Amino acid sequence: MFVTSVQSIARGSGVGNMAEIVVRSSNLENISVGKLTTRMSAAGTRVLGYRIDLRHNKMNLYREITASELFILQSKVDVLVANWDEKYLQFKAQSLFRTGKDAADDLTASAQARLEALRNILRHTLTVDDATDCESLKDYTTYPMPDRFSERQPVSVAEQEPVYVPPNISFLDWLFGYKAAKISDAEARHTSNLDSWRAREVQRIAAQGESLATWEKRKEAFWSSHEIKKAEFLEDQMKKNAQIDTFLASVMEGDEKAVTEHAAMVLDSSDYQDLFQKTFEIQYDAGSKLIKIAYELPSLDNMPKTKLVKFVKTTGELSESFISDREQRANFESAIYQICLRTLHELFEADEDGNISKILFNGYVTAVDLRTGQASRSCILSILVDQETFSKIDLGRVDPKVCFKSLKGVSAATLASLTAIPPVMNMNREDKRFIDGKEVGSTIDEGKPCKHVVGGL
Repeated sequence: MFVTSVQSIARGSGVGNMAEIVVRSSNLENISVGKLTTRMSAAGTRVLGYRIDLRHNKMNLYREITASELFILQSKVDVLVANWDEKYLQFKAQSLFRTGKDAADDLTASAQARLEALRNILRHTLTVDDATDCESLKDYTTYPMPDRFSERQPVSVAEQEPVYVPPNISFLDWLFGYKAAKISDAEARHTSNLDSWRAREVQRIAAQGESLATWEKRKEAFWSSHEIKKAEFLEDQMKKNAQIDTFLASVMEGDEKAVTEHAAMVLDSSDYQDLFQKTFEIQYDAGSKLIKIAYELPSLDNMPKTKLVKFVKTTGELSESFISDREQRANFESAIYQICLRTLHELFEADEDGNISKILFNGYVTAVDLRTGQASRSCILSILVDQETFSKIDLGRVDPKVCFKSLKGVSAATLASLTAIPPVMNMNREDKRFIDGKEVGSTIDEGKPCKHVVGGL
């Protein structure tokens, strides 16, 4: 829950109505919200999914979020923005103290932490429960009912009653007999003042009564409006929570769309501590209980490489030093194998309904080809593993590469070479059915394949 919260609404057209996603944040001014878009069926009559882009301009974070259902997309947005808000508090706190040597020490600690996180990608997931917290998907927030009617009750202050002022009787008034006349005039003036005052009071009281009456009506309308909004809020909340129950029931029943979305939620929730941006595609075949993952892996150039930051007093600048190219390549290889094994572990562990018996993981890297200067996308490792085999592995004690190879995973001898390999199995772009396996190289060393037959499933 945020201390202060403002919101932005992204809207997009669906089938027969207008869809919307609400982005709530305590620092919304730093978040750019893209347009909510839909992916339609070929006939244009059915929504297949929703997509929205979010960017944190201060922390330079970007996320493309997709979901098959609008309420799932909203849940993903809520989780992401809450996470960004928490990180931004830390970001601001750090920024206040980033001067001179303090900044260098802080940046060095951050760089070392990133390198350490890179080495513990696999170990990190073993410390958390990857099963989806179903209740956390539901909305149990209360309607923000105001504490009071903001418009103040009208107040009218009564005019003070006129006071009789006795006339000033002089000696001459006594002498010439003007006393009685002066007293009579004073009393008449006072009577007139009283009459005028009483008339004004009658008018004031009447006006006050009218003001109070209209104020009471506005107050009553205010609370009635909020009661209506509260009822609508609770009804909408109940419907959305019912949608989640339906979704979870579909997951339990092994519905292809629901299982696919559930798998996406598991991988979306996987915290890589901002080491890289997660992007993946998922396909699921209920008949074989096979999930296929096409995972966009971080490139070698995007891996953390800073190890030390020094403050140069003579220039007032910060100077970075980096790990060696050899260590950078070793970190890249280790991280890629860890990401693969971690993804397999997370999906198998989160599958509490027994929907997944096999997982295909194809890892892709997009990098600039130094020969042509053009960006190219290559599959650099691929593995097909069954749940029974994988469950026997103690991931806390394995060497990621050796483990990957023992599971008959396919990759180049050196991942940093970015040598493209034929996947164990391809993602089918035409329909949800998987494609049979084919002969592939279990170990590929710069184009020298050693064949390994993967049987048809």
